[in-house]
Amino acid sequence: MIMNSTDYCILIAEDNEVLRYVTSKALSGQGYCVIEASDGKEAMEREAEYDGKIHVPVTNVDMPGIKGHDLARQMKPNAPT
Repeated sequence: MIMNSTDYCILIAEDNEVLRYVTSKALSGQGYCVIEASDGKEAMEREAEYDGKIHVPVTNVDMPGIKGHDLARQMKPNAPT
């Protein structure tokens, strides 16, 4: 099955505001659904609030609170199959 970019939702968890903004603009400009979070805790909150599936997490590895690797592990059970 071939999917369009609008079929994908990407969560960006990045504590650097400029990097988060630039990444979000680039991806949303290509038609992707983009959810932004400033850290791992906020990323988990945004995932819980979002009704659909988050297909790809783009995360900084070294963030305050929940680190990127831990965030990815916590999100994995909710990933689409």
